[in-house]
Amino acid sequence: MPVQPDASLFGAFPHGCGLHSRFDLGEVAIKRMLELQTGEACYIVLMCNLYASDGRWNQVKQVRELMKQRGLMKTSDCSLMEMDGDHFSFSTVASLA
Repeated sequence: MPVQPDASLFGAFPHGCGLHSRFDLGEVAIKRMLELQTGEACYIVLMCNLYASDGRWNQVKQVRELMKQRGLMKTSDCSLMEMDGDHFSFSTVASLA
């Protein structure tokens, strides 16, 4: 690779791995991201999502407990879109329940 990969570069990879059922590769990418950015909740949430996609609910529970222990919280997100002159906003509510 001509550039040194950082955590944001690895961020798109787990989603594709989940789509193609390559959970093994997604887990490697997430572990590498966590080495680069240990304090970011978004990367730990990616790990939860990957485990959930694979039906690994015990790992999901463990990762969520780890987030709670570290005081990390999933942030709410918002997307904006314009179509035919109308503006639309989509929001998520943060929850680990």
